[in-house]
Amino acid sequence: MDCSLEDHGIQTVVHSKSGSMCQIHEFGATILCYHPNPDKYSEVLFVSRDAVLNGTKAIRGGIPLVFPIFGPPADKENDDMPQHGFARRNFWKMDKSSLSDTETEAAMDFTLTVAADNDKIDGRGTKGLWAPSATTSPACELRYRIVVKDESLTTTLTMTNTGTIAFPVQALFHTYYEVHGKAALDTSKCSVTGLQGYDMVDKVDPDNSKSPDSTEAITILKETDRVYSPPDGKNEVNVTLQLDRPTHTPIMCTAKGSVDGTVVPVSCVVWNPHEEKAKAMSDFGDDQHHEMICVEPGILGKPILEPGKQAVLEQVIAVSTTS
Repeated sequence: MDCSLEDHGIQTVVHSKSGSMCQIHEFGATILCYHPNPDKYSEVLFVSRDAVLNGTKAIRGGIPLVFPIFGPPADKENDDMPQHGFARRNFWKMDKSSLSDTETEAAMDFTLTVAADNDKIDGRGTKGLWAPSATTSPACELRYRIVVKDESLTTTLTMTNTGTIAFPVQALFHTYYEVHGKAALDTSKCSVTGLQGYDMVDKVDPDNSKSPDSTEAITILKETDRVYSPPDGKNEVNVTLQLDRPTHTPIMCTAKGSVDGTVVPVSCVVWNPHEEKAKAMSDFGDDQHHEMICVEPGILGKPILEPGKQAVLEQVIAVSTTS
């Protein structure tokens, strides 16, 4: 993805001291580009060359936001909300008062307000819990803070229940990482570590699910869509990604979550469509499964967010300085 891209609805955050920068599309508040200190590092995120950027569908790549559901609706007969919810399918507002550029970091916030009866929010569905209704539907305010430093990007999604109806929370950073040299299927060059001991549900091959998974390094050998849930006592995600980067520096991803101030477990999804599914997606290049891997931390346990309370999901993507 060319970080010089100019298009309607795209905002840029630049940390003046280090040159680190990211670009955010107002549609979905989707981060399109994260380039840490350009004198030392290369682009971190992947965006499909066929991604649609005109606001007609969720953007394929970068960091789309998943909320308030992960995956398809649990009850398809009663909820026609699209897969992964509505956060990534609507235009967010950039908060000008949040802009900052200091010695240590640059920051920008985006907001999306969902009133209980607002039928202009695309993707709420017409039959389920979130279907617009002044009396029976939830309301919320989403605030997304993006902080760029010399060698890290921090994304924080704060979800506030502003209505009178409690609702279950699922939220996830659907992060697409760029694998350099088209090496995503090379097990010696692309891997994810840090999820050993997690329960693993294999959505492509359920018979391959493991509880707990003893695998040290996750690699891409075929279509991969796995959900890793932490063992008891472990709430934060802390993974290392080898992405065949030019400087051979791995990427570290950490994530944590809370609901009403109480820490909640954060799961992690690993996804690559591989050849057959890549060809079936109109907004994804037929061969681009060689260029990316998704590692997606999120709150997937469906904790209940009561009126007036907040849930928070935070992700930190950092260039490793220890290798």
